[in-house]
Amino acid sequence: MAKPLLYVLIVEGSPTDADVLVRDLCQAGYEPDVVRVRTEEDYLAHLDPAPDVILCDTNSPNLNAMQALNLLQERRPGLPFLIVSDSIGEWSVVEAIKWGATDYLHRDRLGRLSSSVEHALHERRLREAERNARVALRMSEERYQALAEGIPHIVWSARPNGEIEYVNQRTVRYTGRAAADLVGSGWEASIHPDDLARTLQLWAEAVQSGNPRENEFRLRRADGEYRWHLTRQFVTRDDTGGVARWVGTCTDIEDRRSVERELRESEAFVRAVLDSIDAHIAVLDVNGTITATNVAWQTFESESWGVDSLERRVGVGANYLTVCDASAVAGCGDAEAAASGIRKIIAGESPRFTLEYPCHSPRQRRWFMLSVTPLKGTGCVVSHIDITERKEAEEAFQRTQERLQHVVTSSPSVLFKLAVDADHIRGVNWVSENVEAVLGYPLGAALAGDWWGTNVHPEDRDRVVAEREQGLIGTGRVATEYRFRHRNGQFRWIRSEIRLVLDATGESIEAIGSWSDVTERRQIEDQYRQAQKMEAFGQLAAGVAHDFNNLLTIINGYSDMLSEELLPTDARHVMSVEIREAGRRAAALTAQLLAFSRKTIIEPKILNLNELVEQTGKMLNRLIGEDITLTLIMTPTLHRVRADQSQI
Repeated sequence: MAKPLLYVLIVEGSPTDADVLVRDLCQAGYEPDVVRVRTEEDYLAHLDPAPDVILCDTNSPNLNAMQALNLLQERRPGLPFLIVSDSIGEWSVVEAIKWGATDYLHRDRLGRLSSSVEHALHERRLREAERNARVALRMSEERYQALAEGIPHIVWSARPNGEIEYVNQRTVRYTGRAAADLVGSGWEASIHPDDLARTLQLWAEAVQSGNPRENEFRLRRADGEYRWHLTRQFVTRDDTGGVARWVGTCTDIEDRRSVERELRESEAFVRAVLDSIDAHIAVLDVNGTITATNVAWQTFESESWGVDSLERRVGVGANYLTVCDASAVAGCGDAEAAASGIRKIIAGESPRFTLEYPCHSPRQRRWFMLSVTPLKGTGCVVSHIDITERKEAEEAFQRTQERLQHVVTSSPSVLFKLAVDADHIRGVNWVSENVEAVLGYPLGAALAGDWWGTNVHPEDRDRVVAEREQGLIGTGRVATEYRFRHRNGQFRWIRSEIRLVLDATGESIEAIGSWSDVTERRQIEDQYRQAQKMEAFGQLAAGVAHDFNNLLTIINGYSDMLSEELLPTDARHVMSVEIREAGRRAAALTAQLLAFSRKTIIEPKILNLNELVEQTGKMLNRLIGEDITLTLIMTPTLHRVRADQSQI
């Protein structure tokens, strides 16, 4: 076994005595590395590096033991220093030990040298260990102190029995109380009265069990406000595992609790809002798992047995994508589209996805709209909105549109819309498709350029434009008639009726109107007016004819009497005959006037001429005298005629 190396510094005047010491050390099992010095200068030079042990002879002529010991205490205190001599007194030994000598050996008893050296080395190691421990402890305390004072939290430490022994300056500043008032049990006065009993109980349980406990309590700040704090402890333990010291922190969590409270209130509000919404809403994580649903979803999910729905039997914890994939395999095409859309939303490939799908049962027809929106970094929100009413309304609207389109197409009137500013009409912007049937123009032509202004009759254009502007702007409606060129080139009479449409504020939005072909009506009206003129003329002619007949009766009567009295050879007879002929022609003309005046009231009927002659004969018998006999000769086989009785 290798001998331990020992660096020995010998202060000895005699080489022989030094050799004796070296021999004894070798015999004791050491391998000494010896340096012998005789002067103070050499002695000081060999103190660095420090020797393991110094052996000093009190009789060294240049440097005695007390001098060497004093120099050692100045330069290298704590090194083992053994005095070897045969001439030192007891008092000197005590004094040397007092000044730091490790031991004294009489030169005649060097058998104790090895044990003394061993003891000195052991003592040195103990002193060095103790010194290192004190340094380490001091450094640890300084680091702890710096850490405790540097962090923005309340820091404290307590003895194993739980008694507070230290608080940092943060605690002093926060509470406004001196550190001396907070140690021991003084800290209890800063705890909110409502929290003190619970806090003391939890602290006592922690001290008794030796296990840290977290706790939240309200701590009074220097301004008197109580604020919530979270306290945590950790334990330093001794070699036996027992508590050596408690170290704890108190962190102000008032703001965090406020945020948590606001978050809970916000979550409650959002939950209430979601539960009040009729849409079926679910929140999915990035894997497609349902993490939350609203009441409408839960209700529908529980009522959907036997219904092929994307929501059927899907609650919190279920993977919605898995359900959709399974439904797609079962033949539900909407499920495949839904799964694809949801995956794109979660992957960030699309900002929104919607899908309308039917969800019919044997007793009810329903439609839903699936809407998916992203939750940044956490998944997406899926909602199913019942759009049955909207779908039914759309179908009803479509049917109404089709009926309206049929009505418009088959209507004899063309419907149109005009763009309107506050005080100006800008032109036609919509025309019904039947414009081609009514006016001959295709729909595209009717909407191109100034189609209307180009085809209005030049004589009517200025009047119509003025009436339209004044009527619409003044009263909100106008009706006018004008001539409009048909595609075949003929001008047709058109009746235009326009009404202004206003918004809720009374501002003009547009004007709607209709064009109707009134050409035939205008022709009938012209014929009616002509008939009225002819009727008036006929009435005048009848009056004239009646008066003229009265005159002709006299003329013709006297001319007949004159002709009967004059002989045929009488020249005056010829003149009377001419007068009678002129009267006859005048009577015929009067009869024509009377016939013309009755043109509008002629009523042809099937007549029996024999009956008519018989009736006339009865009237004549009453008019002629009794001395005249009227004989009627009628033909039994006479055919009936169709004529106005008054004209026969």
